Amino acid sequence: MGVDARGRQKRKYAYARSKTEAERKLLELLVKYGAGQAADPGRVTLSEHLERWLAYKEARVKPTTLAGYANLVKNHIAPEIGQVRLAKLNAYHIEQLYQAMLARGLSARMVNLAHVVLNNALGLAVRWGTLDRNPAAAVDPPRPAPTEPAYWTPEQAVAFLEAARGHRLFALFYLALVTGMRRGELLGLQWPDVELERGVLQIRRNLTVAGSEIVISEPKTARARRALFLSAEAVAVLRDHQSRQEAERRQAASLWRNDCPPWVFASGVGTFTHPGNLRRTFVALLKRAGVPAIRIHDLRHTYVSLERARGTQIEVISSRVGHSRVSFTLQAYRHLYEPEERDVLTLGELAEVTSK
Repeated sequence: MGVDARGRQKRKYAYARSKTEAERKLLELLVKYGAGQAADPGRVTLSEHLERWLAYKEARVKPTTLAGYANLVKNHIAPEIGQVRLAKLNAYHIEQLYQAMLARGLSARMVNLAHVVLNNALGLAVRWGTLDRNPAAAVDPPRPAPTEPAYWTPEQAVAFLEAARGHRLFALFYLALVTGMRRGELLGLQWPDVELERGVLQIRRNLTVAGSEIVISEPKTARARRALFLSAEAVAVLRDHQSRQEAERRQAASLWRNDCPPWVFASGVGTFTHPGNLRRTFVALLKRAGVPAIRIHDLRHTYVSLERARGTQIEVISSRVGHSRVSFTLQAYRHLYEPEERDVLTLGELAEVTSK
């Protein structure tokens, strides 16, 4: 593997029970050496391997997902078992990690996310030849309790919009409730995406937070990149918002950032609206409206429940909210369709059908 600073040859060793296995391990070492990954597996700690795994994942997942993984590694996994050498890591270490997380008051869902990280990272170690087996595969994480999406009744949705009327971001909350758009899709909306004359809105990007960084990305699936048809009322709301924004631009004068993209829901000086600022605005409007506290994302759930109450077909709802599959929509909102599932066939109804 070349020479070190003193001119001595550097070597890596692998042991096997057969010539075929030895040749396979030799090939794996050659591949890893070419990628600069051939550290001695016997000395690599779990923390070191997780850092490599995060680097491997960087080009394969969304920045927000990567930030979530990094947070789990830094704040939960590494402090507990990160110092354990990879070659000595076993199922008991991982089980102890999960118990420690639960003892600190973390949810079963968070523990499950840690399990996803470890199972994937250690599975990659097996593929790289650093481990012979994946110890996380032998551990059963606690199952999180099933939760149903929170949403408002039609009366509560109306009460919120009445409280928000007149606010500079009223149009954003209005669109969230009548289109089911995600927060990132609303914040990523630009005026060229909106055709008011035709009453069509194109969803082309997301504006999200990854750690402390703002990330602007394209929707992750073809169904998420979608066109939404707007009602005459929605067009009127957006026209009013556009007029308000023009007035803000004139008032800001030289402070307005003309070098920024033409955000539909811009800040008071033309930059993007930060998701944290949007959340603070939402919380204040919740208190003013006196409605149950929900998350901004729950406005999307409210939209689905309202469309369901109107009798809109599930295929149409799934398309409008940009789910990748109709089956996912049914699974996520199963409780809304439970009444239909309970409407089972009876013998009397069967007799009626037969007589016809």
